[in-house]
Amino acid sequence: GGVNTHLISAIDITATTLSLAGVSLPARMEGRPFFGENVHRREHIMAARDRCDETVDRIRCLRDARFKYIRNGYPERPYTQQNVYKDTSYPPLRVMRDLKQKGLLTGAAAAFMAERRPPEELYDLQKDPHEIRNLASDPAHRDRLRTMSATLDAWIRETRDQGQVPERDIPESEKLRTEIEGWLTNNGRLTTSAAGLRAEFRGDGPRVISRSMVEPGGELLFEFRARSPELRPVRVAWGTIEEPRSPAQRMPLELTATGETCTAAAQFPVEGWLALLSIEMEGRDGAIDFEWLRLSRREGDKTVRIREWKFART
Repeated sequence: GGVNTHLISAIDITATTLSLAGVSLPARMEGRPFFGENVHRREHIMAARDRCDETVDRIRCLRDARFKYIRNGYPERPYTQQNVYKDTSYPPLRVMRDLKQKGLLTGAAAAFMAERRPPEELYDLQKDPHEIRNLASDPAHRDRLRTMSATLDAWIRETRDQGQVPERDIPESEKLRTEIEGWLTNNGRLTTSAAGLRAEFRGDGPRVISRSMVEPGGELLFEFRARSPELRPVRVAWGTIEEPRSPAQRMPLELTATGETCTAAAQFPVEGWLALLSIEMEGRDGAIDFEWLRLSRREGDKTVRIREWKFART
């Protein structure tokens, strides 16, 4: 075996397999073979990022053998915009969000979690492979920045890059993904009012609110106080770093949707580290208001509060 150190783009994989199979490449194909007889070396590669799920973004990148140039179409937005999938699947991201809220991040970690990002980035990958020091404002690299920016502009024109046009028809299901104080839903609208945290569900899909976190396990107690004449919470589910989503990690709740305020509690053992906590509702349209939610740990005869979220205004 060996290592190919030339610049390769993902679109080159198909071109390479076709070439190795003896198939002539269509003229419209932008990929280039990187192995075999018809190898075409690249001077640079292009990369792009647009909307993923509910997260609207536009990033373009040009990289040559040594330098990487990045253009951020939405510099007023953070690198880590809300994304329900990431926030419920990447426990370290939740940790970084919590540390940022406490003002405990410094250096590159603080820059990554900042509320804004620079419109342009330039990195010397030879000296800075982890892309920590942005050279875009360094006078010593002004000419390189201009050259790479012009090359990217030419590529955008030649390919008629549609990322320059805002997407009009974002699926309604993506618009429903919301987050408030770390509580998330990917199929309903979360809002706050004097009554508390309201979760409203319409149409198809699961009725779930979730909160990612990283907490030591043990005998945990999860409680909440809620009211709804329509929706009934039917179970509490949890995930660990080792077992993010296991059917065994669910506990039924005995509640009714009467419109009266009620308090629910679920005590369950967690092995390892708690990474996700969810409340699942029955499958019907409606809304439910949560006054507060709290997580505690049972230690012998004592109950030690871990976290509490108060939403109702009294």
